[in-house]
Parts: sequence; C-alpha cells; structure tokens
Amino acid sequence: MISENPVKSIRILVKKYLVRIAVFVSISFYILACSKIPEGIGQAVKWSDLSGWSSDQQSKIWPALLQSCKALSHRKAAWKMLCTEATRLNSPDDGQARKFFEQYFVPHRIFNNKGTASGVVTGYFVPTLLGSNIRDNIYKHAIYSRPPNMITVNLKSLYPSKLAGMRLRGKIKGTRLTPFFSRKQIDAPPFPLKGHEIVWVKDPIALFFMHIQGSGYIKLTDGKVITVGYADQNGHPYVPVGRVLVKTGAIPLKEISLQSIRQWMIKNPTKQQTLMNHNPSYIFFHVLPSPLGSLGVPLTDGRSIAVDRRQIPLGSPVWVDTSYPEIKTPGASLKQKMSDSKMKLRRLFMAQDTGGAISGAVRADVFWGKGDDAKQLAGHMNQKGKMYVLVPKKQKNQQ
Repeated sequence: MISENPVKSIRILVKKYLVRIAVFVSISFYILACSKIPEGIGQAVKWSDLSGWSSDQQSKIWPALLQSCKALSHRKAAWKMLCTEATRLNSPDDGQARKFFEQYFVPHRIFNNKGTASGVVTGYFVPTLLGSNIRDNIYKHAIYSRPPNMITVNLKSLYPSKLAGMRLRGKIKGTRLTPFFSRKQIDAPPFPLKGHEIVWVKDPIALFFMHIQGSGYIKLTDGKVITVGYADQNGHPYVPVGRVLVKTGAIPLKEISLQSIRQWMIKNPTKQQTLMNHNPSYIFFHVLPSPLGSLGVPLTDGRSIAVDRRQIPLGSPVWVDTSYPEIKTPGASLKQKMSDSKMKLRRLFMAQDTGGAISGAVRADVFWGKGDDAKQLAGHMNQKGKMYVLVPKKQKNQQ
C-alpha cells in the first residue's frame, strides 16, 4: 500500500532497495573472498596437463636432480627414498627418467596472488670478466666481499607467520639500526667498503651486470681464473635500469635487452653511473670452486632456475611452459635449437637458486650457463609462462 505521504513512501522504498543492494554486495564480496585462489602452489593436476611433458628429455635433468638430493635427502623425509632410487638409476634414459618423476611426484599448478596462472620467465648466465689482484688505472672497479659490519636480521624469528623468509639488513649507528650503504654510496668517495675488495676488474658495465647475474668468472692478469658467487646483498630493493631507460624514452620497450642497455651505457659514458645508481641494490661476493645457487649446490646449465623461495621450496622440480625469446641474429647453434623446438621452451627444471629480482609465485629465472648462446638467451628472455611444481608423494613408510 502506498502511503498518503508520497515523499515518505519513496524514502521507504529507497531504504529497502539500499538494504537489498548492501546485502547483495556483502554476499558477493564474501563469495569472491572464499573463491579467491591463494598465491603459490595450487591444486594437483594430471601429467597430461603439462604441455610437452612426454617430449622433454628428462634424462638431462638428472645431474641437477642429484644435486638437489645432496641438499634435501638428509633434511626432508619425503626426499630420502626418491633420492636413493635416483642415485641407483644413475644415468637413466628419457623414458626411465620420465617414469621416475611420475612415480615419485605429483604435479601442482602454481598461481599468482591474483589467482592467475601466467607469469614471467627470464634468464641469467655466468659472465667472464678481466680482473687483477692489484688496483691500477685499468683495473679499478672493485668486487667486494660481504662487509663484516653489515647486520642481518631474520624477521621470521620476530613474526614467523607473516615474515617467513624475510631479512632486514643494515648497519649500527649509535643505538639504532640504519639502512646499509646504497650503490651510489658504495661506488663513490670515500668508498666506505675500502679494504674488503676481492679483486678489481676492468669493465664497470660488465661488473654491474654480474651483480644482476649473481656470479661470474674472473680471468686475472696472471692467467688464473677464479669463480665468484653471491654472498649477500645490501638490503636495498632491486630496480631494473631497463625500466628507467624505457620510462625516459631512451630505449623503446620492444628493444630493451641486456645488449641494448649495455650499448646505451657505452654510448653515454657520462650518464653511466647515474643510470646504475637508479638500482640501489648491491651484491657482495665470495670465491667459489664453481657457481653455486642458493640451495648450496652447483647449478646445471639449462636445467636450474631461480625462484621465489617463499612460494616454491628450493630443490623442487618445476615444469616451465614458456617460449624462447626473439633474437635478431642468434648464433648458429642457438638458431638451430630454437628452430627444432619451434620456439617453444617446455622443460623440467630444478629450483636451486633465488635472486633479488625474482619475486612472486609464477616467476622463474633460467640459468643458461656461460658462452655466447647463454649470454644471448639471458639478455633477451622476458617471456610469459606457466609453472607447475612437482611435489614428492608421501611414501608408505613415512609417518
């Protein structure tokens, strides 16, 4: 019935509709919240859901698998039995290797924080730099070891449920913990890390990119070659300088690569350090027998990847479904490899490394090793891709 007061009737109707809308919106948000796919490892899938699984040469991942076993077989019960079997097989063919993974693992799709399954796959390699044990006018750019006065705080000990895997780095000033030196401060007078040099190198641009790659070979003036690897980081966020060049219009987005950034630096020597300083993150190194990943084991060319360890357990097998990058003038061997695969890169990797730029669940950085092919792939890779982590099955004799 309509009230004799039309204004009052309209108010009543509007109020009823607003209540209904509020209830509808609340229910909708509740449904969306409940149905939102959490970031990280999702539901199990079938092996047939892994496009290209039956065509991969899984035998080539065996050296990387055995390296993961060295780190995990004594720490994780789920890995003990499968590592024993992997060691017994020693050198399986592709069919045996594929059957092994299908017997001992279950594939799970990986999702981003928005519930999407598509992410970014990049690449890295081990560069070779010319260096010297003595600083002079040619070799004057330092590779630093980890400064002993840098304090590292593991935030997991303070907030285990929220900040697991997070670390805070800084230096003591009076009674306060303050941010550690940035790249700009480290590379400028009075050179606050003086006295902690490992060696000096010739090319500052190559050194900058070695910070991004995380390891390198240094060929010294006496002919000796040493390997340096990631020891720690200064705690400042990683900022891609390529993004800075695109934003300022210096290089078009479609042309950005390690090679194009390097060429820009060479052509603009007076702006070189300023560009580098846009990335305040700084890497410290130590001498190693061979390039090691964050898992503490040697990396395998084309079969090891860096991941975000907060989302994917280090040591895990990860199926990556992506593509090779478009390279204008690839070397003959690389051209043949990409042609044979029809530009598809669908391969099983081992998650054995991490990196300052590797953040998020569907995010991988492929380790390509050393040499021209590795440099070209690492410099151009910025591909879309999907990822699946292989989770060990719980064996009958496990508690």
